[in-house]
Amino acid sequence: MDSTQDSLIQDLDALAQGALSRSATNAAQDSGGLSELETLASFFERSQGLTRSEAADKAAQMYIAGKIKTEAASPRLSPTPIPKAKDWDAEFSTHKKIAGNQLKLSKAKQNFVLWLMGFRNLIDNVPLAQEHLEGVEHDVGFPGAPLSPRTERYCYELDKELARVLLQTLEPEVSTILVPHHNSGERRASVFFRTLRKQLLRDDPASQDRVAETIQGLKQNTHDVTTLADTFRYYFTYSSLIGNPVGQADEVRYFLKSLHPRYNSFKQAAAFHRSTSEGRNASFDYFVEQLLLQESNMQGESTSEHAFAVAMQASGTPSAQALVVYQPQSSSQKGKDPSLGPKFSAAKKKGSSKNGGGGGRPHDGCHRCHQKGHWASECKLSWAEVNALVNRGKGQSPTAALAAQEQQAMVVATRQQ
Repeated sequence: MDSTQDSLIQDLDALAQGALSRSATNAAQDSGGLSELETLASFFERSQGLTRSEAADKAAQMYIAGKIKTEAASPRLSPTPIPKAKDWDAEFSTHKKIAGNQLKLSKAKQNFVLWLMGFRNLIDNVPLAQEHLEGVEHDVGFPGAPLSPRTERYCYELDKELARVLLQTLEPEVSTILVPHHNSGERRASVFFRTLRKQLLRDDPASQDRVAETIQGLKQNTHDVTTLADTFRYYFTYSSLIGNPVGQADEVRYFLKSLHPRYNSFKQAAAFHRSTSEGRNASFDYFVEQLLLQESNMQGESTSEHAFAVAMQASGTPSAQALVVYQPQSSSQKGKDPSLGPKFSAAKKKGSSKNGGGGGRPHDGCHRCHQKGHWASECKLSWAEVNALVNRGKGQSPTAALAAQEQQAMVVATRQQ
């Protein structure tokens, strides 16, 4: 058996000197891979009548080809430079100054999701900070994965400095949850966050169902697009935290379904866009941005109309609603009471005349013939004569009416002598 293993390793070492050197060397050093190679070699030796050396060589080639194919298909993370340990204090200097003004995590308010959304925004500009906080990048013996090795991009100094920012966003009653960790010398933000999440966030099946039903039943109604999008983000985050993440396609579907009927044209355009190869993977945030743009354009049109109206009023140009011709009442129609008939007008209250002449009597003339120098009781014209003179000027041209008024004045003057 030892000679066989040595032969396989020698064959793999020979291949390692070629273009496939890295994969072949890894295969030789992998005990699990070596066991597979032995099985393959025995199979080829029995089934194809190959010698032990030929079977081992063919098995090694097949193993290496499969290994390379698997590595090529696996996603690779782009390398992210990690600052040195001494730089993290400066990296978080601004965050420490403003962390105290952030929304505080509170037991009484049960605001874990809102707090987390705000804290994510706070640390968003620090590379790998969110991954360290939520345990995606973790150390050996991390509580969430006790048997998992240390991840490639994990940095203990980053994790520790992040904890200092985290502690500034906690209410006193929440900080007491972390006292046992402090007493044991724990300083990692990833461990603190996991403990807070476990203590303050319910993740039972009933809570998962309740959040899922809330997401599926959301409707825009009278809310604007920004409020609707923020509400969806809240529940998407909540659902992910309690172990029931919503897929990207479902996020878009629930969002479009919730829109008010006034956005039906947008929903139709979105459905068409999602059916194309370009829009098949469009995200929730993409459609929110597009809808906000459309809403802004709609508001811009109404603002433009308002601007024209304001400019017209400022320049003295009447608006369409203000184009009403003002027609003042004639002096003979002011105060006229239709219940008194066509010949009489309601008398003014006593003392209401400008110069104090009571009884509604004009202070400067006769209210029957409208001439000065006498009162109505002294007027020598009857009401019939006055009406006849007035009616004579009705329905005539302005010139004829003026002539009739002059004739009336002459008649009145003659009768009063």
